[in-house]
Amino acid sequence: MSAKKTERKNSILILGIGNILMGDDGIGIHAIHELEKLPLAEGITLMDGGTGGLNLYEAIVSHKKVIIVDAIDLKETAGKIKRIDLKEVKLLLDETHCSMHQNSITEPIKLAESLGKCPKIVIFGIQPGKIEAGLELSAELQRILPDIVNQVLHELA
Repeated sequence: MSAKKTERKNSILILGIGNILMGDDGIGIHAIHELEKLPLAEGITLMDGGTGGLNLYEAIVSHKKVIIVDAIDLKETAGKIKRIDLKEVKLLLDETHCSMHQNSITEPIKLAESLGKCPKIVIFGIQPGKIEAGLELSAELQRILPDIVNQVLHELA
């Protein structure tokens, strides 16, 4: 039993957050779909986290490292990608503009932090262009989707 737990603790979770039905808000899910097309090393788990929430707690704490891709209002131009490490995440946790989903991903991170179970976390925040009903990403986010995937792959290296 402990071997399985150790194996999971050594793994990496790539977690896409967003609502794929709301245009650019679904960028995290689109990134997961692109990563699913690639051969990834053993121990890497891809997960569609939807719009987040406390239901992601167990997935987060059961991995050694978590890479999150999410639409975040960075107050930048559409398509801006920002790598945010846990130190910066802690600063953003109390800010209302951290995620497009209010506290969607902050809730399980705060819980993991308070219980001393928080893994290494890196967030790739992407400034959305349009958040409106529709399955398509804006032209800006379609253009940078390969860049997001490459940055996540670089984070794995």
